[in-house]
Amino acid sequence: MQVKTCFCFTCGAMLSLCDIQPSGEIDCDLCLASNPASKLIQGKDIEMSTKFNHRKEWLEDSTQIKISQKKRAIIEDDCPKCESNKMYYWYAQIRSVDEGQTVFHECVNCGYIFSIQT
Repeated sequence: MQVKTCFCFTCGAMLSLCDIQPSGEIDCDLCLASNPASKLIQGKDIEMSTKFNHRKEWLEDSTQIKISQKKRAIIEDDCPKCESNKMYYWYAQIRSVDEGQTVFHECVNCGYIFSIQT
């Protein structure tokens, strides 16, 4: 994809051609200088491409969370919010190794989550 780009005469920041004002000026988002579009756009083409080499770490984590949520067990326990008697539960070691696990409960009905330190 070829995109026409230009740079601010004052600070050198890349200017967006989408920001051309009715007066024919392009305002720099960085230094706020006005640049005459007629002097900036003179057949300058720069080819730009973006390559994504890896998935974001948070995306991997959210995928794993969704997978693990499908495998959660259901127990009979009362929800403090809606009085439903079915709760999902799972364990996590969020404190130091020599301390107990944290047990999380989530109401099947309303989604209320609470934890218990064991």
